[in-house]
Amino acid sequence: MLASASSDGKIKLWDLRGKNTNISIKGHLESVNCISISPDSFYLASGANDNLVKLWDIRQNKLIKDLYVSDQTAVNCLEFNPHCITLAYGSNDKTLKHWDLERYELISITHMDKLPATKLAFDSTGKNIFIGTNEGFKYWMIDDEKPEFIDMFDLGWNNLQDLVYKEEEGLYGKL
Repeated sequence: MLASASSDGKIKLWDLRGKNTNISIKGHLESVNCISISPDSFYLASGANDNLVKLWDIRQNKLIKDLYVSDQTAVNCLEFNPHCITLAYGSNDKTLKHWDLERYELISITHMDKLPATKLAFDSTGKNIFIGTNEGFKYWMIDDEKPEFIDMFDLGWNNLQDLVYKEEEGLYGKL
């Protein structure tokens, strides 16, 4: 399965075996900036310029929940945790929000310093998150309700396109 999103607010799920669209979802009012499929492939999260994160049940083709906090701005990036039922996302308000998806409760809000998060990547344990900005990346331990800042690497990145963590090889950024 492959998911795609567009500036008209639509999300499409593609069955690569049949090379056709299985599901077309319209839920956002503005451009969708990011999407992520859960590790079990049952759920999809989408973030957009309408300041919302939407959680979808792929199996039933329905919206489960809108996730947002007051004064939140456009959502730039999001990722499901690979080992527990949580979701992290970064928005233009220079914060990282971490949600419990069983109770639909906000676990924490982590304030970034200068720049908003553009990409996120969990490590394989799900206890650490790497937050990419156009300067470099920040490394946080998020194992409990109070995230702990570990380190920052100022790499002078511009226009970071992707960020991937691979257990054996480390962190990769694509410009």
